[in-house]
Amino acid sequence: MRPIAKRPPPQEFVTWLASGNENWQPSYGDLRRPLKDTVRHALLTEQGRVCCYCEQRIGPVVDSDVEHHIEHLVPQSVDPERALDYGNLLASCTNRAHCGDKRSNIELPVHPLQMDCSEVLEFGSDGSVGARAAMRPAAAERAVSVLGLDCEPLRERRRLAVAAFLRVVDLVPVGDWCRMAGALVEADEDGNFVPHATAVVRVVNRLIEA
Repeated sequence: MRPIAKRPPPQEFVTWLASGNENWQPSYGDLRRPLKDTVRHALLTEQGRVCCYCEQRIGPVVDSDVEHHIEHLVPQSVDPERALDYGNLLASCTNRAHCGDKRSNIELPVHPLQMDCSEVLEFGSDGSVGARAAMRPAAAERAVSVLGLDCEPLRERRRLAVAAFLRVVDLVPVGDWCRMAGALVEADEDGNFVPHATAVVRVVNRLIEA
């Protein structure tokens, strides 16, 4: 999980929200294609095309129903008034074992709109994830459990990402590791983030400090 800096909503979405009248007010159920795809594209862009929770790559708008869905950080059942609040919308991968689908309508004590969300988690070179003892451990453990972030498929993806990076940095001086790890958290020229970068950077930094 990495912090997400929300951007302004797409203008088409703003215009649609303002189109209500005394006979009709927009609702989330009314949000359909192509406008829904416009919102999805905006969410994917601000997240660098990685899932808001697990950081795996989520795909293009085409076939988006298969690869990801629009996630309400504050569930609609908890606060219906925020159903169309762009600041409450994220893009989550679609997988019943973890992330938005696993979470259902449970409120999260740690989430990607908190700037310290990645700092409260600890990652292992085996792909595991848990709470950092010094930073909101109970909240972090709850979030990991609710989102299924330590499930085996995600562990394996993170383990492979860490192993791939370590194979590369093994060929360069240790002094360059920090620079290379730091580059991982930056978006590439297309605005995309490296999947599972938070886990990789945490493991590499721990090796540097050892």
